[in-house]
Amino acid sequence: MWQLRKLSTNEPLNEAGDLPKNWHSIFGLHGFIDKIGDLSWLGADYKDMGWIELSAEEEKQVNVSKNLNRINEEKNRALLVMEKKGLTVNDLFLWQDYVLALDEAKLQPDLDTNLKMPICPNTE
Repeated sequence: MWQLRKLSTNEPLNEAGDLPKNWHSIFGLHGFIDKIGDLSWLGADYKDMGWIELSAEEEKQVNVSKNLNRINEEKNRALLVMEKKGLTVNDLFLWQDYVLALDEAKLQPDLDTNLKMPICPNTE
């Protein structure tokens, strides 16, 4: 995984991921990955910028963060469904169980590599 960063502060300038598919044709650097660590040679617009390859720990943190965001979005959606009027008691219990299962999903030991999402109730 790679991330474009401001070199002086290590501030991320984009989301971590693969290098852009056309990075080599943009910069004329096909086969020269070592040149993308500092892009200042491209001009003033690229001063203090560079593509950094993430360490294994940083990559793990990025994946955990993405999975936690997915779980939280799903939990917020479930909570909105539970606020609807006209929801049967049975459906309410199904959604409550789903919210609890989402909270349990956050405790998975392999959250960074193997997210196991609970099955969403189909009662909407």
